[in-house]
Amino acid sequence: EIQGVRLKKITITQGASKFVLSGEMNKPKQLPDYITQLSQEEVFSGISFEMLELYRDNENNRSIGFTLATKSE
Repeated sequence: EIQGVRLKKITITQGASKFVLSGEMNKPKQLPDYITQLSQEEVFSGISFEMLELYRDNENNRSIGFTLATKSE
């Protein structure tokens, strides 16, 4: 668990071969640690994230939203 990083939505498609994770964080510098931690989880073994999108969360101007996705086949 990384303090201040919250996962809001997980989408799994294409027979569990494509993952899209969406969430928010207070400090963008926390995201690399979060991604490293995810890569160490068994469910993400062998999975590579290819797309990262950052955006200002309109509901809470203090938070930065993110979307992290695996390669689309």
